[in-house]
Amino acid sequence: MEKEKILKIFNTILSKSTYVIEFLISTLLATQVLSVFTTKAYQGYYPLNKIIYSIILGIVVIAIIIYTCKKNKGVVEKIFLAFAIPISIGYAIFVLPLNVPDEGSHIVKAYDISLGNLATQIDEQGNSYSVITKEIENYSYLRIQNYKNVYDEISKETNYSEQVKIACAAQGNSPILYIGTSFSIAICRLLNINIFLAIYLARLFNIVIFLIFSYFTIRKIPFGKIMMSIYLCMPMMLQQVGSCSADAILNITLVYYIVHLLYMVFKETPLTKKDKIILYVLTALIAMFKYIYILIAGILFIKLFKNKEERKETLKTIGIMILIGAIFSSVWFVFTSRFKSAPEVFVEYFKSANVDAGRQLSYIKEQPLEFTKTFIMEFLMYGQEYIFGAVGAQLGWLDVDVNMGIILIFIILLVISAISEKSKYSISAKSKVWIITLLLAISALLKIYMYLTWTPVGLERICGVQGRYYTPILFLLLLCLVKKDTNWEVKNLNTKMMTMSFVLNIFTLLAIMGRYM
Repeated sequence: MEKEKILKIFNTILSKSTYVIEFLISTLLATQVLSVFTTKAYQGYYPLNKIIYSIILGIVVIAIIIYTCKKNKGVVEKIFLAFAIPISIGYAIFVLPLNVPDEGSHIVKAYDISLGNLATQIDEQGNSYSVITKEIENYSYLRIQNYKNVYDEISKETNYSEQVKIACAAQGNSPILYIGTSFSIAICRLLNINIFLAIYLARLFNIVIFLIFSYFTIRKIPFGKIMMSIYLCMPMMLQQVGSCSADAILNITLVYYIVHLLYMVFKETPLTKKDKIILYVLTALIAMFKYIYILIAGILFIKLFKNKEERKETLKTIGIMILIGAIFSSVWFVFTSRFKSAPEVFVEYFKSANVDAGRQLSYIKEQPLEFTKTFIMEFLMYGQEYIFGAVGAQLGWLDVDVNMGIILIFIILLVISAISEKSKYSISAKSKVWIITLLLAISALLKIYMYLTWTPVGLERICGVQGRYYTPILFLLLLCLVKKDTNWEVKNLNTKMMTMSFVLNIFTLLAIMGRYM
């Protein structure tokens, strides 16, 4: 009897701490594999003892995944965590520091926030600046090009007392986007831990935030749970959330916001005060994070088509939501307009490439047909490229080419998971048109913004647009494929799909490691 009681307590503790154990072991595994590569880079051989240790840890991680899948059959969000934990940690460790788009600028911003500067400071001459340790004054991705460079940087001692002031490209971003990164840097600064180890810790902290949000996202979404679990494991999604980029928080917050909107649309009982408060808070956050995405709030209008009985209450909720979005986006825009300084590399690019927003706007007014032609051709010629980019065709600082077969199989998995999952709900034809309209409107605004601020005057293409900008919103197109009461019957569909995405991510990580050897 006593033995059974002890076993029961042990099983309870194990079930509640499984994910924590998996996270710690996966971190050990990833760092051990990284150590294998740095040994090869320095000493020219692969250390057998570390390889054996890595294999043992890998077997333990796989055993935990199998245990979790068997114990939680049908619980999509729990199976997702089992697969997502080791893979997301892999991206955080194996993608070189500073080698995610604009990660250096975001580290500068996070470091400044860790000093207590929630808003970018402005000096007496009106120049905006951020304060950082001199160790990362050079935050170019060219600084670290392989795993040997990582070892070199980690081996150095960081002098946190020696600080410099520099212009930061991320100066107008909300401090909330750096809650994980700035907290991690603050801890490492107090403990005098190397700044590049601080970057790795910050990446892991962002992954924890991502995993928590992802769990509740999959749990809340009214349909397409399996598709969402695959979508959240796309290479581009995992690279961004496993970095110090603002995208780490932006992407998962935006995904959760969209899912909450869909939850409110398809909820069969009246909306509660809690539902509305979450909506208003998320609307305010997205308005501050990146106001172009605030148009996605239009999803809530679908509820007007669906439920005429609650139309009056829905209109009231939508009205408050629009007001909050307008106020927060306007106030944040005015607030951040004070920051005038830009990094020298940006200033040099604007001058040499003939980039000028004022003159570009004049060109649009003078040549509306040419601009329209450029705008349409951008959609037609590069639309496919943006979709592949959103999945993860190019990782790192767009210098890691992932095999196109991996990307195509990932897209096929997403489509199959959307059309084969049994669902109680589906999106009507009218609502699908509305969702596509919202996505096109966001894409249009994004392109107009990049045409004005990043494209040489009169150039017949739009510069600066990347597939990663679409990563947090394209799953809406996949949800349009979900059918009510589908006839497909695939046993253990979620486990099979997640296993395939896991394997695809392993091959992607191998491509990343091969690039940085």
